[in-house]
Amino acid sequence: MAELEIKRSRFLASLDPVGSRDEALSVVSKIRRQYPDARHHCWAYVIGSPMETSSTACSDDGEPQGTAGNPMLNVLQQQGVGDCVVVVARYFGGTRLGTGGLARAYSGALQMVLESCTLRAFEARVTLEISCAYHNESGIRLIVAKMQGTVENVRYQENTSLAVSVASLSHSELVQMIQDECRGRAEIKIMK
Repeated sequence: MAELEIKRSRFLASLDPVGSRDEALSVVSKIRRQYPDARHHCWAYVIGSPMETSSTACSDDGEPQGTAGNPMLNVLQQQGVGDCVVVVARYFGGTRLGTGGLARAYSGALQMVLESCTLRAFEARVTLEISCAYHNESGIRLIVAKMQGTVENVRYQENTSLAVSVASLSHSELVQMIQDECRGRAEIKIMK
């Protein structure tokens, strides 16, 4: 939770992890019940990767169109944050902020709550399946650790097969580093 005050208007921002639209809307309802006297309860959510527009939604909840939900959604996408919902409850302070002032206030409140939490919990992740020669496994493990990913599973058959989870925004860099390590001989698939 973060609080921003501008010209006596208070903006209370919360960020919660969610995995579905229903979970996101449930969090919005919870915040509405928590702050029933707030004039607006604006929100935005991203389910899955922050760049997949089919898994996003936002609401200005009575504020002028495009001054609350879209600015917050843009911040989530630019920060590469997914699987979360942000809700900002606004207590009107008596002074109009204008469209630009509202957009800055809502995105600023979200930025404050992002800075106060562990972003890694909200990062959209991607799972890769990597098939490589046995002797490349240790090098791949080092690369995955360097990219702040995790090795989820390893199978030893004809080759080594690793299931790796990494932030979606850095997966292409990880793929390139692994191909360099394996001299282009690794088979890499993105798992859904």
